[in-house]
Amino acid sequence: MKNIFDRNSVWFGILIGLLLPSILFFILKKLVYYITLWTEPVLIQAYQKTFISDASVFLIAIFFNIIFFRKYLKNNDYELTGRGILVITTLLTFVFIAIKMNMLTQIIK
Repeated sequence: MKNIFDRNSVWFGILIGLLLPSILFFILKKLVYYITLWTEPVLIQAYQKTFISDASVFLIAIFFNIIFFRKYLKNNDYELTGRGILVITTLLTFVFIAIKMNMLTQIIK
């Protein structure tokens, strides 16, 4: 029986590269929110902030793409799927840099 993840296609890599960080971002964001609410409820109620920023959670979610990228290139030898994951990971990294630069320019102003 063929596994659903046994495909060698750039489009499949792009799909994995988009879905995995998106799902992981929302799971980690909720996890950080509830941990902060449990440990420091005043921080959330008064300032609407958590211990870890959304940009940091976004970076952690992007990092998990690298694990899947390595899995597809080394273990399964699916080069096209790895290329799709690499393209999306690179684009998401540029988005992260843009977010951080925007935060930096707001601090400077």
